[in-house]
Amino acid sequence: MKRYGKLINGQIEYAPTIIQEDDMLVIPPSEAQLITLGYKEIITLSPPLPPEGYNYEFAGWDETETQIIQQWNLVEIPITEQTPQDYLYQLLFG
Repeated sequence: MKRYGKLINGQIEYAPTIIQEDDMLVIPPSEAQLITLGYKEIITLSPPLPPEGYNYEFAGWDETETQIIQQWNLVEIPITEQTPQDYLYQLLFG
């Protein structure tokens, strides 16, 4: 099932599940009705497998004429010098 929304100040505003057209409530609105109201298809993507020592983090949304597409940034995982006791403490107590 396709999802629709608008990108407002970098945040997704999802399309409503009920719209009023003329004097009728439309439940659920069709894709054509949502597009007419300015909503775009939202494309969410799983990040690819990162190379060793790196990870992907959410980078925001890219907007085209018809879609809003999820974006990812590749970031390096920082290496820290940690004793086994420090590691255990962090696991147990956050």
